[in-house]
Amino acid sequence: MRIATLLLILCAPLAAQDYLPLNLDGNGLATGGLAVSVSRTGDLAAGTVTPVSGFWGRPARWSGTVTQILPLLPGDEGGAAFGVDDAGRVVGESTDIQQVGQLLHFTSRATLWQQGQAIELASLVTSGDTDIEPFAGLAINNQGVILGWGKRPDITGLRGFVLRDGVLTDLGALPGAFIPGTEPSDLNEQGVVVGAAEAGGGFSHAITWTDGTIFDLHAASGVPGRNSHARAINESGLIAGSADPVDDFLDYQHAALWQDGALTFLPELGDGSQVMESFAHDVNDHGTLVGTSVTPIFEVHAVIWRDGQLSDLNTLIPPGTGWLLANAYAIGNDGRIVGEGFTPQGILPWVLVPDTDGGFDVYAAGCAGGGGFVPGLWGQGWPQSGGEISLALTNGLGGAAGVLLVGLGQLQAPFKGCTLSVLPLSALALPLPLSPGGAGGGQWTLPVTLPPAVPAGSLFLQAVLADAAGPAGVTVSNALRIDLAP
Repeated sequence: MRIATLLLILCAPLAAQDYLPLNLDGNGLATGGLAVSVSRTGDLAAGTVTPVSGFWGRPARWSGTVTQILPLLPGDEGGAAFGVDDAGRVVGESTDIQQVGQLLHFTSRATLWQQGQAIELASLVTSGDTDIEPFAGLAINNQGVILGWGKRPDITGLRGFVLRDGVLTDLGALPGAFIPGTEPSDLNEQGVVVGAAEAGGGFSHAITWTDGTIFDLHAASGVPGRNSHARAINESGLIAGSADPVDDFLDYQHAALWQDGALTFLPELGDGSQVMESFAHDVNDHGTLVGTSVTPIFEVHAVIWRDGQLSDLNTLIPPGTGWLLANAYAIGNDGRIVGEGFTPQGILPWVLVPDTDGGFDVYAAGCAGGGGFVPGLWGQGWPQSGGEISLALTNGLGGAAGVLLVGLGQLQAPFKGCTLSVLPLSALALPLPLSPGGAGGGQWTLPVTLPPAVPAGSLFLQAVLADAAGPAGVTVSNALRIDLAP
């Protein structure tokens, strides 16, 4: 197998290739729903479904295309799931629905689902800002840190919070806000939070929050209009969201990307002759963004931005599927995308998978380095003849040196307190210069264009990184198998 050819041909900006749309509810438990979150590995998703035998929305987790309707807290009738980690832990809300006269009264409690059990987040709080009443869990990372929002009795407006090891921390608010509230959306493995906060004049500003400090991203990046929202952040600090590009009273939102504090407005569907709206909902560790764009005929279409180029996902699926992909909410590090769309059967949750006989499989746990971070090795794209793929390494020690080992199998052996899982090794090893940053802040990406005649077979990759806090001064990533299709 020509391994060197595979890894050493760098690609130009990645070109769009096709996807297959699959109904996430492959076991038929729901009459409708949407998927709003996906694990970094891409094989787990979370969202909300309407059960076949029910009326109220219920929290759900998907493994592949198998729906699992999650249990509610005692006495509750509905709920929703908003975040899922690689271990399958889910966060969201469980809701008590009561009829009061002619009205319905909804009371939600932030909830964690793990090992098949629903756990009220409030029961996990041991210290910190214990007067916050948690309404919903919004995201969870692999460190077990939970992002959510709730209410403090002495403050008007909802407040975002972080729950870490039992300590509940209020995200605070921007100075000058009439209603001092925050609306968090996402956090990465390093604990950086993004979202929006009330600003002066009652408008919303995109914010970040790190180690107790809230930062007005809207003001710092010079958003021309009055409103902006940060929706997702990846491990290299890329932030996806939306912002108003014009200083007027209309407050239209356009999909936006923040990188190192600089704002870039992303392309939209249409020719620019009409005022449209678009929203970037998620960004993975390869820098691929997904979201929604309004078309010139005022339909909402799921879209993808790769290397700054926009594609309507409806043009990247086979014709005649019956799907109109409306909203793309999340993308995993293997390139799988989840969202909601219209079908003859109603609005259903979908997953898009790259249309290829090849694929990527994450296996074998890595070992932790500084800060407890375990480096991650990821692949996305079309591993086939002429296909385009991307490799990404996340959460190493910032600025550290490393090497990408290329193996020929999945045999294992101990290595400096860790485990190599790609044995026997080939003669090829690729240097990995990680980006600057502290513990967990080192990242690396490599786009690759495969030759036009790739032989079928499998490659096995694993990263070894220098890290004084790791066993014997090194740490290793998970292993990644690439199955190549001719």
